[in-house]
Amino acid sequence: MKGAIGGVTVAILLALTLPPLAFAAGRGSVTWPQLADIGNAYGGVAAIISALALVGITASLLLQWRQTRLSLLFALREHHFELMKLGLEQPGLLTFGAEAEHSQELRAVRYANMWVAFWALEWDLNIRSEAQLRVAVAPLFQFNPPIVKWWRTAAQTWSTRPTTHRRRFTAIISQECERAARDTDR
Repeated sequence: MKGAIGGVTVAILLALTLPPLAFAAGRGSVTWPQLADIGNAYGGVAAIISALALVGITASLLLQWRQTRLSLLFALREHHFELMKLGLEQPGLLTFGAEAEHSQELRAVRYANMWVAFWALEWDLNIRSEAQLRVAVAPLFQFNPPIVKWWRTAAQTWSTRPTTHRRRFTAIISQECERAARDTDR
């Protein structure tokens, strides 16, 4: 890749420098005004090259910004995962004042929340299609009333990113929740 870029760069430099030299060699004596006219002819090419360089720098900065944002998102998700993992290992941490008899239910809800967060990350990165998401989500709600109850309560406020893409994700999860609840009621 680097060799190809270097080759293209050398070819462009030769294409820009050889014509004036060939013109000077073919004409014998060339005056300064004639050379200035040749230099002015390259002004448009220089402007195009400068514009392309500016576009390249802008694209590079946008990609770098996106990569930084994704790295931050991954770090945040990893922190969330570690908190939830600690809570699952030590159930008393999950209760937040709730009665101990509900701790198993709380653990199930927290675990479901971790799965939904994982699927949201895949959805945001376009790794999982809608059909794949539906297949993955369906078992989460089947025969699990506490998880269905949790999602019905949390669906509207679960995501802090109110983009159209994320709203679609939340709608798919809600549809699968309701489908599983109907199937369970039968």
